[in-house]
This record gives sequence, C-alpha cells and structure tokens, in this order.
Amino acid sequence: MSHSSGERWPHVDALEAGQAVSIVTAFGVEQTGVLTQNEAGELWLDDILVRQQNSWVGVQVKSLRRAILEPSVVDGMSHFDYHADPVPEGSLSSTGAKWLTPPSCPAKYRWNTDHPVERDVTEGMDIGQAYHTLALGEGPAIVEVKADSWRTKAAQDERDWARKAGRTPILSERLAEVRAMVEILHADPIAKAALSNGKSEQSFFWRDIEGVWGRGRVDWLPNPRKGRLVIPDLKSAYTANPADFGRTSATEYGYAQSADWYLRGLRTLGYADDRTVFVFVVQEKKPPYLPQVIQLDADSMRVGQILNDRAIQTYIQCRESGRWPGYHDGVAVSRLAPWLIREVLESE
Repeated sequence: MSHSSGERWPHVDALEAGQAVSIVTAFGVEQTGVLTQNEAGELWLDDILVRQQNSWVGVQVKSLRRAILEPSVVDGMSHFDYHADPVPEGSLSSTGAKWLTPPSCPAKYRWNTDHPVERDVTEGMDIGQAYHTLALGEGPAIVEVKADSWRTKAAQDERDWARKAGRTPILSERLAEVRAMVEILHADPIAKAALSNGKSEQSFFWRDIEGVWGRGRVDWLPNPRKGRLVIPDLKSAYTANPADFGRTSATEYGYAQSADWYLRGLRTLGYADDRTVFVFVVQEKKPPYLPQVIQLDADSMRVGQILNDRAIQTYIQCRESGRWPGYHDGVAVSRLAPWLIREVLESE
C-alpha cells in the first residue's frame, strides 16, 4: 500500500516484472496477474509471452493494461484507465454509488457500467479542462486557437487535431478568461492554501471491511502532514454563494456523497483520519470570478454517508443475487405536484 507520493502509473512500454496487468489475448482470453521475467529478459504472464527483447508480441497480446491488485494511491493514471476500472474483481466508484441510490436505481447502474458511453467533447468541456490544467499546474497541453470563433474550417481543423493529439484546444478569448479566473483563484489565500503542497489527479483504490473494492479520483491530494488534512475539489460554477451551493449544485450533483466517498476511501487506506475534511473550491465563471472555499455541514455529510452505506449494501445484494432491479417492484403509487393538489382541492 502506498500513501506518501503514490505509485507512479507508467506507460505500458515501461512495464517490468512484478507489475500487475490485465491482458486480452488475440484469441479473446482475458487473464490477470503479475508479470515475471526469465533469464532471456522476456516478460510473461503465466504462459502468455507479453514482451520479448523490448518489443510487444502482437500475435499473443491483443490489449494490455495495468491492473490494481492491492489497495493503493496511484499517481499518473489516465482518465481512461481509471474509468475502465483496473480492479479485476470490479470496483465501485462515487458515480456508481449514486447510480445505485434514488433517484437512480440498480438497473441503471448495471446498464451504465456494462455500456460505457464516450461522450462527444464539447467546447465547455475543453474550457473546463483548460481551467483545471492552469489552476492545478498539471494536465493536457493547451493549444491556443487564434480565432474569433469555431466557424472557420481552419479553426475547426486545429481544434480537431488538438483533441486527437490529446491536447486541449481553446479560443484566444476564452483562454484569456480562464487565465483571469486562475489569477484570481491563486490570489485568494484560502483557495491557494487548499491547492498547495500536494499532487493533482490522484487515483486511489481500497477494500472495505465487507470486501467491496472502491475507487476514487481527486483533483488534488495534499501531502501527508501533521495536523488536520484538507482534501479540496475544484469546481467552476455560475454561483459560489455558500447560501446557494448546498441547495443547488451540491444537491443536484450529489456532492455530499462524493465527499463522503473520497474520505472513506482515504481513511481506509490510512491516508486520512477522522479530523480530515473535504472542501469544495468553487469559483464563479463570470467576472469578477469570485472564489469561495465551502465545506458541507455535518447534517449534509451524514446524508452522504447514509446514501453511500445504502449503495454499498445494494451493490453487495445485487452482486450476490445477480439481480439489478429497477425503480420499484410491482405497481408503484405516484403523486401530483403538491401545489396542484392544494390548488384544486381547496377550490372545491
């Protein structure tokens, strides 16, 4: 288990003996285990030859990715590898826990997990990625497209090239706005402190007392230190007003569940303790780009804990039974909006 700087997630070309991998052979056989090396320098996974003389053996190996076999904090794992779930037994994420609980249901969790959809990249997503990269100091390279809009073919071609190259295209005007946001964010002493002395985009994997694997990925993981640890989550929003955040964004997107999920994972790994808190570093998207560090109150965090506990129990029951139910068994009773019922009944 690693909880200081985290295990660095290497490129597949850097694989070596002792690393855990999942392999699909050319014949469609899936196998997971730890790589071994013989005297000739060949890398093997049981009876499958993975690499010979520093080159891939394409005849035998169709695809290969690193696997997580032990609880750990992992540095450098790509979004693709994380969302593909590198735990061979399967692991539950914060998003998965939300799918298992109302207003969603287990059937939706099962479908979404079995049928991952790669969303089309939008301009808003590129702007958000550029914001995270500049704010956290790490991320895909940013490509400034010097155009007024995406209407011209030249601008579209440069955008498409950047995305295919794994970079983030952004128009000059939008980039100037993002830089202005980040400048104000870094000038805020509380926000700056929350996003200092740590590493960005850290993935972690744990196993709870019931044997369920969980996984999480945080924007920023501070280095271990004496005293209270603060785990920040960076959000850009239309409002950073604390009076609105809890009842709008935090409620709509299940942020209490997310906060509890990440804290329970890091506590299980021994990285965090009961004093550790989770905060949201929220910044408004419009000038003057006000930043605000927000911590959900105790009742809100308790709601997140209860929902996650229910999600884990539902997950265990569904896996054991092989049944992933929908919203309700049998005929369900529904009710009209309270205002309509009140208006009509009071008019009688």
